[in-house]
Amino acid sequence: MVAMTILLIVTIPLAYLMTSITQQSATAKSRITAEGIAEHWLEYYNNLALDNASFPNPGGVVNTSTSTVGTTTYTAVITMQWDQTGVNGNLCNVGSVPQIIDILASVTWGQGNSVQESTVANPPYGLITPTTGFLAVQVDKASGVGQAFTPPSQPINVSFNPAITNAPTTVPDGGCIFVEAPTGTYQVTLSSPTGSPFSYVDDGENTTTTVGVTVPAEATGYGAVSYDQGGAINVGYASQTSLADGVTCPLSGLCFTLGREGPGALVIEDNGGTWSTVTLPTGMVSGVTSIGCLSTSLCVLSGFGPSGGLLLGLNPSSGTTTPITLPTGVTATDLTSVTCPSSGASCVVTGTAGGITGVLLSTNGTTAVNALPVTGTTTVVTLAGSSCSSPTQCFAVGTGTVGASHVGVVLAGSGTTWAPVTTVPSSVTAINSISCATQGGAAPFMCTASVNSAGTTLLSTTNGGSNWSLPTTIPSSGLVGPINCTGALSCFATLEEVSGSTTSGVVVTTTNGGTTWSVPSGFPSGLGAITALSCASTTQCVFAGSNSAGDLTGQLSGTTWSTGGLPGSGTFASGVACDTTTHCVAAGESPTGPLAFVSSNYGSTWTQANGTAPAGIGTLTGTGLSALGLPLTYANVQDAAGTGIGVPYTTSTAADPLVIGNLYPFVGATGAAYSVWAGDCTANQPPAGYVASTLVQPGQYAPSGSSLTVPLSYLALRMVDSNGQPISGATVTATVTTSGCASHVFALPSSQSDGLVEAGLPMGASGSPLAYTIHASSGAKSGTAQISMSASGVQVTTTNVTYPYPIPVPVTLS
Repeated sequence: MVAMTILLIVTIPLAYLMTSITQQSATAKSRITAEGIAEHWLEYYNNLALDNASFPNPGGVVNTSTSTVGTTTYTAVITMQWDQTGVNGNLCNVGSVPQIIDILASVTWGQGNSVQESTVANPPYGLITPTTGFLAVQVDKASGVGQAFTPPSQPINVSFNPAITNAPTTVPDGGCIFVEAPTGTYQVTLSSPTGSPFSYVDDGENTTTTVGVTVPAEATGYGAVSYDQGGAINVGYASQTSLADGVTCPLSGLCFTLGREGPGALVIEDNGGTWSTVTLPTGMVSGVTSIGCLSTSLCVLSGFGPSGGLLLGLNPSSGTTTPITLPTGVTATDLTSVTCPSSGASCVVTGTAGGITGVLLSTNGTTAVNALPVTGTTTVVTLAGSSCSSPTQCFAVGTGTVGASHVGVVLAGSGTTWAPVTTVPSSVTAINSISCATQGGAAPFMCTASVNSAGTTLLSTTNGGSNWSLPTTIPSSGLVGPINCTGALSCFATLEEVSGSTTSGVVVTTTNGGTTWSVPSGFPSGLGAITALSCASTTQCVFAGSNSAGDLTGQLSGTTWSTGGLPGSGTFASGVACDTTTHCVAAGESPTGPLAFVSSNYGSTWTQANGTAPAGIGTLTGTGLSALGLPLTYANVQDAAGTGIGVPYTTSTAADPLVIGNLYPFVGATGAAYSVWAGDCTANQPPAGYVASTLVQPGQYAPSGSSLTVPLSYLALRMVDSNGQPISGATVTATVTTSGCASHVFALPSSQSDGLVEAGLPMGASGSPLAYTIHASSGAKSGTAQISMSASGVQVTTTNVTYPYPIPVPVTLS
């Protein structure tokens, strides 16, 4: 046994060694045979070169043959290419005809075995004749370095028209397509590989590109084309969050910014410098109209939702809300205002039931009581607002009817005890808002209401509401805006002062109880709309709005008025309020989303609220506040024509385009970023500050890991009937009518319960705005408005009244 084991230990390795030697010998023999076959073909074509007998046209594979030696089959592939000597570069850029021919013989056999042999041959005399020449096309990547061109794993296809014998069918390494051809003109076409995640494109965005080349006699005709793997841009839109519903500061150290986020409402709280988002019941609240507070731990919020008007109790400390059930038998389309007197036991709530019946409620923050009907002959149709001078003296205003006549309504009272005031002038048929100075001790107080009927004007009382009168003097006005009363005989109001065809936003004051109103000395001229006003006294006010340059803020300090702006560009302030004589909050919109600002010096300077602020102020949220089927235009200054690529990208689906694909990557060039803007008019490209841009890389999405936000003009519309009451559920469209633009009809969201429609639209350029026709319909009622959208805002040309963005433009349906 020991002997047998020793024998096996010795003989097995010897057997393996003999087998290995045999295999190596066979492999070496096969390799020698393959090398002989390769050398045979090299010698064969060298001999052809000497006698010029049937010499093939170089330019790729010229011969493939098989031969069997013993039991092994060998395949030989012979390739010929034109070449040059003594110079650098390839045949597409050396500038002279080729001098030699490279011949390569590749022989394969078995499983992955191969050898290659090569040689150089001089072109035989007579191969190049007066009827032949060379065609050279250099394919460059976006970087422009031809020698660095590496074909993709799936090669780029090449075709020739007319066809050329032995011409290459794919782009070779280095990108030089070179072939001998009969004299004449050829079209060389490149087509993108199939199955590539990003198509190859030329600098004109074409996935198939063609270059023309003329082949001269006994010389080379040259062509070049840029062709690289395209990239794509991820596109996003301005946030669907809107902070255009106002700012209110009901208590010292407590302010709220109101807005909407998609189909729901948004309330952001600034509680002594700590920003947070108020939690609203899911799916219940579409819009918040007003907030009043009874204490630091109990506030009341009014608004509307899918089921109509609603009330919520709000705890500012926790930011939580609790629904308040409306009284039995009371239904409301929307609830428009909440007024909570300081140290009072209840708040006043006004609203409407479909523009048919006014709603007046009293609430302690947990339950609500119906305060209508009131005694008298007046039928209350709508109640638009309220204000209190003391816990026991409040006023609610709106519209009503006496018989068949429309009348302005003023109700006086508190809690559930109210009575109509009978001294309202008969010419007043609609009252929209009211502000009362807080009564101090036994001192008298003043209330002023805005009137937009029988001529836009102001209605005032200084004797507790016993008598109401119109002014004897007031500047010629268009629309009355916010009002703010501060003393027994003093109030501030905003209105549009009309002079011929020019309209300016102004603040007017009265110091004699509303008998006369005037623009105060030193008030800045030429302002746009003033959308918000907050006054602490007769010597301290702050206002906000917009003008032709964008955002607008201003203040009164003592007797001096001044104006300023908000940080950044393109921001439009829609609300402002102050809770102390130093601290104020402003909110509004920008072309890329909502913004909020704070001031610690009563509006002298502003700082953007971000960092610790909730999403929707410092950052964008949502998927886009935009019209449906929004067209986009993109351009690049590096295109071949040097004029920019204006190719509208549109979609007919409900979702706006989120990707722009197959873009040529102009990498490495100065100013090579793509510009993207909303719209399909290159002539209406917005100013640089409103054009988004990004660099596109081959085979990549840009920007990396994010989306390119496309700035939009924010449009706010309010659908109203002939009495100025909101219309819910109206169908609204915006049609581009500017000459030179493609015709587009944008479907806007339906109007909400307060008649509001918000949308993002292409803004156009400064000095060349996009003109829109707004059409709205609800049942048998319809209406239109002409609107001009530009980077500087929104203008309504109807009746020569200017409504700079973002004031809700009234569209009357009748």
